[in-house]
Amino acid sequence: MKNTLVDINVYLAKKQQGIVNTLLENNPIIASIPVKAASHGFYNLYSKVDDIQGLQEVDYDDELPTVGISFELGKTRLGKLGGKLPMPEDAAKEMGGYDKYAADRIPSIVEKSGNENEGRIYYNGFLKAAIANKQAITAGGTTANSQFSMVAVHYDNDSTIGLYNPHAVNNKKLFAIRMLNGGNIGEINVNGKNIVGKMMVISMEFGLQLADPRYVSAIVNIEPKANVSDPDKIDGLPTRKNIEDMLGMVRAGIGNTVIYAHPTLVGYLAQKFQLAQRVITNNDNSVRYVLSDWNGIKFISSYNLSWGKEPVASVS
Repeated sequence: MKNTLVDINVYLAKKQQGIVNTLLENNPIIASIPVKAASHGFYNLYSKVDDIQGLQEVDYDDELPTVGISFELGKTRLGKLGGKLPMPEDAAKEMGGYDKYAADRIPSIVEKSGNENEGRIYYNGFLKAAIANKQAITAGGTTANSQFSMVAVHYDNDSTIGLYNPHAVNNKKLFAIRMLNGGNIGEINVNGKNIVGKMMVISMEFGLQLADPRYVSAIVNIEPKANVSDPDKIDGLPTRKNIEDMLGMVRAGIGNTVIYAHPTLVGYLAQKFQLAQRVITNNDNSVRYVLSDWNGIKFISSYNLSWGKEPVASVS
């Protein structure tokens, strides 16, 4: 994989490193996305290839064909992950001042913001693209709001990639943090009440570019059910063929492709494909079955995805 925000974080100022670590710690999907600098700060221009006229075999002294590439330009705008932090005067005094008040609250705010944004990236980005581009396979689930899904993403440096604003990294500040009203005490709104204090704004610019419809695929309508005759077996899970087809759709390769899913679903798949073959015990008499990858294609699981509450997806 190419650089991720984990790698970018190395070059940030020490104060920013702590904030970015907080963002990435419990947001494994965001942490896994390869990133590059957007071409124009808050947006990225890219060329989408429509057709390639390649070299062809011809007879000696025959006319050579015209070769070339036809393409169109596309633009991806970065989004903003951010919010306002009100700091009431009395509470800030009790906490040791405005700086201490902000320092104690920013990590949990950033983590929560990352949790919510990770879900949007998966559902409004990857899964939505796979279904829209007819790159989704159904596992056959039919019960409303009782489904899981999984997504395969093939990253490259041009079409399928995360984007960051290079100006922020050049200034060693991935997060922009500033005080409103010049940092002066004024009237702020907290829970519908106007009180005295300060207001801080925290934001980060980040984008997801999905320009190649071939590079995202999914298995939807996964509805795990206990087997009637053997409760330890789970029905309704994807078959080996389902998973191989999902990976084949994106031209999956080790090092450029990952599979995203909820940890519970990965655990169910481990039971189905690993438990019968391999049970590991240790001195504590515990049982472990692990599914870390599929023929080298790594699983990345996140609790920020829906725990079996997705709607039934329409796949054509």
